Amino acid sequence: MTSLITGASGFLGGRLTQILVEQGEPVRILARRHSGLRHLENLAVEIAWGSLEDIESIRRAAAGCSVIYHCAGAATDWADWAMYHTANVVGVQNIVDTAARVETLERLVHISTSDVYGYPVRACDETHLLTDVGLPYNRSKIMGERIVWEASRGGLPVTILRPASIYGPRSKEFVFAIAALIMKSQMILANGGRAHAGLVYVDNAVGCIIRAAHTPHALGQVYNVRDEGDETWRQYVDTLAKMLGKPAPRLSLP
Repeated sequence: MTSLITGASGFLGGRLTQILVEQGEPVRILARRHSGLRHLENLAVEIAWGSLEDIESIRRAAAGCSVIYHCAGAATDWADWAMYHTANVVGVQNIVDTAARVETLERLVHISTSDVYGYPVRACDETHLLTDVGLPYNRSKIMGERIVWEASRGGLPVTILRPASIYGPRSKEFVFAIAALIMKSQMILANGGRAHAGLVYVDNAVGCIIRAAHTPHALGQVYNVRDEGDETWRQYVDTLAKMLGKPAPRLSLP
């Protein structure tokens, strides 16, 4: 049966789309008409034009689907509250309201973020309290999770994933943006880059997403998603600089 993916124009949702198609799964994506979908060219993907704000378009896209992978949302560091609220709160509510009416639905996989923990002083598991630190992205993702949990209590079959820092091909935030700063000798590390990066390679994240949709005991659960190992930001940035043939950044605050 068909899977619906939101956010397929983005980094994570796009890779999820590619891998599901490679596995022979029927895939439908919800996308705006101006979305960049070049990375999905020549793939057997059904496109349902619409947006998270247009609940009727979501209903048309979700009709007959067995799984909804909700990867869409605002993740940029430079946006006002209205944008975050529309994408990460109103959009989630519309997805949940639609999913509750899809008779064929077996699982809604909601992609949250490890940022919902705020700034924990040590590694935390899924029982750690969600902490609003006053930043729009963090706050909006917490609000979105609460909407999904409320729907779960009402009987909606959901699984929530909280990925850490996702990197890989097409990663703007953790590859392109950092690489650009390294090339300009403008990369500045916080506290010398001593903090653990909490990285997860995009294909590993996608593997977890797909398993979450089809594993019975994942129903009603939440999972942190990251790779093994404790690579620091210093180690990650130094590796990237070496690949670019540039000196390792030494600027640090403080």
